[in-house]
Amino acid sequence: MAEMEIVDAEKIAFDTKYKGLKIVYDTFQWNTINNQNLQKTWWKHGKDSRYSGNSYSFIVNEIPNKDISKKHLCDIANFFINLFSLSESKQFCIKLEEACSGTGDEARKITTVHSSSLCALLFFYLAKWLRR
Repeated sequence: MAEMEIVDAEKIAFDTKYKGLKIVYDTFQWNTINNQNLQKTWWKHGKDSRYSGNSYSFIVNEIPNKDISKKHLCDIANFFINLFSLSESKQFCIKLEEACSGTGDEARKITTVHSSSLCALLFFYLAKWLRR
């Protein structure tokens, strides 16, 4: 079984074929993430499951990305609440549970730094507060 590989966020390097992803990662203000270490993302591809070479996930309570599941939603919610300085933590937990309630592997996928599900969750959660 592959070991969790921890990566320093400021030292991410990309192959030239991943220019779009590189642009996304380059725009992050890593200092606002308290220089949070990242791990390579676990991709499930049947027998070919492996850690990605160019996708990174947040480390939630030192749990390897490949082991994250719905049972870790409370850990994930608390991690994002602290990481993004979110208020109304109970509301955020409810929204995270709704976002990860399907039959897919969303609890694990939402910890990916460039997750579209995470972006949508934060956008709709924060939009409520921006209207005030």
